[in-house]
Amino acid sequence: QGTIMEEQSTELIEESSSELPTQEETTTSGLEQNVCSVDIDPTKPMVALTFDDGPARNTTSRLLDTLELYGAHATFYVVGYNIPGNEDIIKRASEIGCEIGNHSTGHQKLIDLDDAGVIGAIQPIADQVKALTNQKVVTCRPPFGSIDERVQNIVAAPIILWSVDTLDWKTKNTE
Repeated sequence: QGTIMEEQSTELIEESSSELPTQEETTTSGLEQNVCSVDIDPTKPMVALTFDDGPARNTTSRLLDTLELYGAHATFYVVGYNIPGNEDIIKRASEIGCEIGNHSTGHQKLIDLDDAGVIGAIQPIADQVKALTNQKVVTCRPPFGSIDERVQNIVAAPIILWSVDTLDWKTKNTE
């Protein structure tokens, strides 16, 4: 699912700046990369490109080709069951400056899980992404946008939703 989120203020940047990884946390295979180093003018309108439910071999690779061609970046919210066999895609996304976000191990509706279930749905993705990219997962997008105060406290990361939903999930079969 592709989602476009427009930021009309600097609140998100200010809120999450303390959550961003340090330079040491963003070193990948000897290449230094820091998501904080992108020049952003918070006085100008911004659009954040985010993609959920991947990685998918063909789609995500084509997206990365296009982003790289134009020097653009996006956040890819990955689901655990799509990681095996696509580790190279996650590494590539990270290497070209994209953020890898947490979308749970199995696209679970987090508010329906008990506390241990929420941890079990989130922590393995954070661990896998860290192992693949040497970067801390900074943000989380709960599947279905389903979040409450209890889950937010357990996740303990900025929750990123969307302001424009393409509704592609209503008419597109993921197969």
